[in-house]
Amino acid sequence: EFHAMIDGKDTVVGFDVDLAKEIAKDLGVKLTIKEMEFNSLLGALPAGQVDMIISGMNPDPERAKRVDFSDIYYTAQHAVLANSQNADKFKTVDDLKDKKVGAQLGSTQADITNEVIKAKDPKFLADVNSLILELKGGKIDALVTEKPVAEMAVKSSDNLKLTNITFNDESGGNAVAVKKNEPELVAEVNKTIKKLKDSGKLDEYIVSATELSSKQIKK
Repeated sequence: EFHAMIDGKDTVVGFDVDLAKEIAKDLGVKLTIKEMEFNSLLGALPAGQVDMIISGMNPDPERAKRVDFSDIYYTAQHAVLANSQNADKFKTVDDLKDKKVGAQLGSTQADITNEVIKAKDPKFLADVNSLILELKGGKIDALVTEKPVAEMAVKSSDNLKLTNITFNDESGGNAVAVKKNEPELVAEVNKTIKKLKDSGKLDEYIVSATELSSKQIKK
């Protein structure tokens, strides 16, 4: 999810937003989007500030202690993005250890940066687009992000390139989070996810969001 100007209005859009709209429609409720930093989402749900988290969240065991999750709606692959002149220097995880590596604060990519790469000089920010700007400006050497995001950035900028380093999603993908002990709500969300998968709509949402997002990342 990200901001875009739609018909002259600053609007929150994206793959997760399209999914949220469809879930709300099927539930017969009005969708209200509440923007929060990723690392504050898990606390907001049991506190009643939000009813669902639809924000590319992986249902790992630690998170599942606090919230319940829907079926997987998207399985991610994580990639390492670098400036074109440096990308070929990063061939293995070891090549990144002594570099300044960026990732989104509170994300799976941050965990990869800390636990797999074990970067000595990590930089975590709340916004991926800010991290892309940091990379372009040479303030970080590499960025760990979801592969579709990295691919969008490469398409939109001549001086960025994907390295050959990738990480498969060990947690199984992204799911919708709801409060504990709401099985009826989880079942309804799963119905919508299945419907969108079976019809091919989820794939359409991904393509649409990718194209729209690539227009937002400036060269």
